[in-house]
Amino acid sequence: MTSNKNEIILIDYNSDINSLKQIFKNHPSAKIFPLDYSTEEMLKTQKISCEKNDFLTDDDCKKIDTIAYDLVTTWYMDKNLNEHLTFEKINFGYLIEIELIQYFINIVSKVFLAKNIIDVYHPDIIITSSQINEYISNICNKKNTEYISIATKDESLVLENLNIKLNMAKIPVSFKISRQKYHSLKNFSENLFLSMSNSKYKTSNNKKSILLFEFNTELYDELFLELASKNKNILLLNTRRPSIWNLKTQKIISKTNSKIVVLDSYKKNIQQKIIKKQNEIEEKLIDLFNRDDFFENIFLLNSISLWPSIKNSFFEICKSRFLESIKRIYLFKEFLANSEISVILIWAETAQEEKELIHIGKEIGIPIVLLQHAMAASEDIFSKSGRFISHLSYSSLTDNQVVWGIPAEEYANKKNQNTKILPVGSPRHDKFFKFKKTSSKSNVILFAPTKPAPLFSKNLTNNSVRNFINFIKEVIVIMKKFPDKKLLIKPHPTPATSVNVIDIAKQIDPKISFTYDSDILKLIDNSDLVITTNNSTIALEAMMLKTPVISLQTESSALEENIVKENAVLSITELKELETTLQKFFNDDNFKKQLLANSDIFLKKYFLNPGSASKILSKILDQI
Repeated sequence: MTSNKNEIILIDYNSDINSLKQIFKNHPSAKIFPLDYSTEEMLKTQKISCEKNDFLTDDDCKKIDTIAYDLVTTWYMDKNLNEHLTFEKINFGYLIEIELIQYFINIVSKVFLAKNIIDVYHPDIIITSSQINEYISNICNKKNTEYISIATKDESLVLENLNIKLNMAKIPVSFKISRQKYHSLKNFSENLFLSMSNSKYKTSNNKKSILLFEFNTELYDELFLELASKNKNILLLNTRRPSIWNLKTQKIISKTNSKIVVLDSYKKNIQQKIIKKQNEIEEKLIDLFNRDDFFENIFLLNSISLWPSIKNSFFEICKSRFLESIKRIYLFKEFLANSEISVILIWAETAQEEKELIHIGKEIGIPIVLLQHAMAASEDIFSKSGRFISHLSYSSLTDNQVVWGIPAEEYANKKNQNTKILPVGSPRHDKFFKFKKTSSKSNVILFAPTKPAPLFSKNLTNNSVRNFINFIKEVIVIMKKFPDKKLLIKPHPTPATSVNVIDIAKQIDPKISFTYDSDILKLIDNSDLVITTNNSTIALEAMMLKTPVISLQTESSALEENIVKENAVLSITELKELETTLQKFFNDDNFKKQLLANSDIFLKKYFLNPGSASKILSKILDQI
């Protein structure tokens, strides 16, 4: 079928490629626009040519972020919804902000992108296979443009499917698993260990307990050891991550006589209560979400409502997460009522589970302490996104907040009016400061890329993702020019990412060395240089081990961070700079010494009590 009309096809990753192939065949002259990078890659794999979708300006991205942030943080406060979404004095919508932010950034980005493409090309016919089909249909109606819609699957949350990365007998293994299967596997493995040990927390013995929530046992081993010297139970409650997953974590739990709280073990007396309330809330949600008149105005964008486009997926997301919350809130209440908890320590407070526990803990008067866990915390560029990432730029929910140093304390005091700021240092990094480098020249270059944070729409544009991937490819290509050096890749451990760094690397070098090993101390110790992207936390850890760092700044926002401004890392912003910089690094010892000197000055400024923060924090927790 041929046509003289100006036709465009808009598609995203929710599309079914088999359904689209017939459309492409019937409309051979149509310009195809992928609305996200994953779709662009999918079309490339299928050898289907498409247009680049570089139609978002910096100003567009700022508007997208503002709109998405506002939607995520205000929709549930609408007068028609608030009381229907409130359970145990907490609003369900508030609990899931952190997961909804990327959901809405994706959707609003597609709206802006589609509108800009339409405004540029003035098509006679628009064919769409996207989550925003209904929204584009309304645009077409207003413009009197012919419109063809292809059905898609519904959008899901980012953490609905997880990418697990681990080493099994030194062999790196990666696999995808659904959120539900992951939790089943986590519970099975944990219960298996607990059945063979005496580490399960069963009941209060009238001794006060310190509760650590969602902690990575291996990262905070020094803190566990220090807490073990206090006359209190050490309880570990992890609802997302496993408490034990290898021999090392098993030894830490056993050595410190820590007890693992299995939340499901508290459901025996309240199981029927949970089911009854879940059924009751589900019925109310079905009735509520069928009130289109409530939602259409809330999700209004450019005088057109997003609601018809998001209704089904948004309802399923809310129903799933809200029913999870009901169960956990009842279980948290049951657990805390039967335990003598003197203080709760958390390392983040923005996720659904943390918000639930903080709310209940504060209701019954348990002091809660938040532990700073990331560096990007005292730059104004993060002030908006701080609400979603537990950074110091947003007022904390907790009673006390432990920070790494004086600059963090000064910045946090400006933002956190109701929270006591405690400059202690970083317990997570005690072992890094105390570590004595054992390797001399190894010729190993550790490459640890981290995809830009998905909390900014600019970071999700095809240009941004393409730039990030091009840097990865360039590192691998250039390192081949240094045959005396060995490149070792360690991808970021995050379970939710759309960019598979190892697959990209293997396209260039099928024999590339890589690892998912979590023993970062040994990896850095055995490396002459660490190359990372956008100032990932591994940059700090390398600096602590006197290993120089090159940070590939694939996003302009990374240049605003203090670690860059104070020259603690060597920043590269252009691909063409990489080879000459590496040449200079490998051949100029003074260049390397100056970088290490800058790194040392930075660490002394931003970190108090290097090597002893765990000891100081354990004393504070013991006295609360």
